[in-house]
Amino acid sequence: MLTYDLHNAGKLPLYEYLYHCIRRDIAHGVLPAHTRLPGKRRLAANLGVSVNTVQRALELLLAEGFVYSAERKGYFVESLDYHIKPDKRGERNTQDTLDALDTRDARDTRDTTKPTPLEAHTHASSQVAVQTAQRVQADKPIATPLHTPHTAACATALHTPRETPRATPHAPVPHKQQQQQKTSLELFPVSVWHKCMREALMLPHNELLQALPFKGLFALREALARSLYETRALSVSPHNIVIGAGSELQFDQLLWVLGANTRLVFQKPGYTKLAAIARGRGVSWEGIEARENALDIEQLERMHANAVRVTPANLFPSGAVMPIKERIKLFNWANKQPSRIIIEDDYDSELRYGSKPFAPLFAEDVRGRVVYMNTFSKTLAPSFRISYMILPDDLLKRYECLFAEFSSTVSSFEQYALARFIEQGFFERHVFRLRKYYRKVYEQWEYALHHSALASVMRVEQCEAGTHLLVRIHTKQQVENAKLHARSYGVPLVFLEDYMADERGASSDANGYCNIVINFASIPTQGIQNYISALEQIFLHTT
Repeated sequence: MLTYDLHNAGKLPLYEYLYHCIRRDIAHGVLPAHTRLPGKRRLAANLGVSVNTVQRALELLLAEGFVYSAERKGYFVESLDYHIKPDKRGERNTQDTLDALDTRDARDTRDTTKPTPLEAHTHASSQVAVQTAQRVQADKPIATPLHTPHTAACATALHTPRETPRATPHAPVPHKQQQQQKTSLELFPVSVWHKCMREALMLPHNELLQALPFKGLFALREALARSLYETRALSVSPHNIVIGAGSELQFDQLLWVLGANTRLVFQKPGYTKLAAIARGRGVSWEGIEARENALDIEQLERMHANAVRVTPANLFPSGAVMPIKERIKLFNWANKQPSRIIIEDDYDSELRYGSKPFAPLFAEDVRGRVVYMNTFSKTLAPSFRISYMILPDDLLKRYECLFAEFSSTVSSFEQYALARFIEQGFFERHVFRLRKYYRKVYEQWEYALHHSALASVMRVEQCEAGTHLLVRIHTKQQVENAKLHARSYGVPLVFLEDYMADERGASSDANGYCNIVINFASIPTQGIQNYISALEQIFLHTT
């Protein structure tokens, strides 16, 4: 019988702590493959918890693929070649220490023994003196002369010189006006953000107004590392985090690091603007469709790609999670060649409704094959052009060689304020409110659609995360006509095929269904009925 001390759960919900305990035992081989887990009621009685607690833990394990179920027999441990990623939270290398001193170096006129409000990483004055003397140039926006040991090291790290972008060999990106993935602005905690901005303004001017290192404010990177561990099970050093002005800019920087010889594959459907960026950078790319929550690894091999962009913790548009078996296949693909990289976009992962957010692919990476990317534009507001990526050590060296001469692309004022927002727990509480609100809105939309005149010709696909609905409408209506009528009603009509980067247009599928993506975050709740009425007119009363 499985026995765990649930008193160690701390602030975690009991079901989540139980999930982590069983998951850890499976990963370490304590529970061998095909072992039958105890029945829900027996395990609940043994642990002194409710059956519902055990059920929710098992559902998480089932969704991630750590267990499988057999009808009338129960749950069994899946057969996995799985390795635990080492915990990097405690790692604080020399560069971390130097980064922490970026706003307190020898140029400051104030007393360096006094910490700023944001410096949780305060050192004693003697330590500051010693470490400041050991400062190197790596994280400061200072130009590097040619033919120095630094440039020689960069040449080694980059392997190949930068190349002139060349034309991509496939069809250009379709020019579509996609419905923007917006957020509900009335939920933004304006007064709390004002408080964080006022605290940032109280910092010494020589600290607030100086240019930040190219990777961003260390206090913000440290706050992010702590938050990611607590909320996403990511063990990462602040040294590997890079702050940037939006995911598009950082994706472009990443392509610069990877080089023009990169052959890139995008998971589709997905965010097609990134394909346009790759095209502009001269990087060859193709699309690969995710089917049954997985990529066809054999097809990926045939594409001869060395980089693939995926969203394994939130497969669009279903919000499903890539099972652990499929993740292992993806890792095996990446591990075959040292040049292969997985680019993980963890967008909207915080907005999961049926359960806690699942661990990203980056949390399982033990060989440094995954680049993790996320942004605050959706959880805070579109005007917050603040994103971040986490680079493996090898790619980080190449990034430093290319961008060490530049300053951070995000203002110091915004970074200080955001650091406070995260450190004081405001961001976590805001995400919780968003999750609760959007789940309610999702249910309102689902109810309204099922009680509309469309109900007999429509089905709403289950979406477990994000702020959108996938509605399949059986119709003879031509797609272009439907879009034309939608414009006359002032309704944004976006089809699932519009998210296919390498396809030219939307059309009905083989069964005569139009696949419509509704981003309900951009539509006020009082406008739900008007939107559905417009859909009724378009698909039921026009030809």
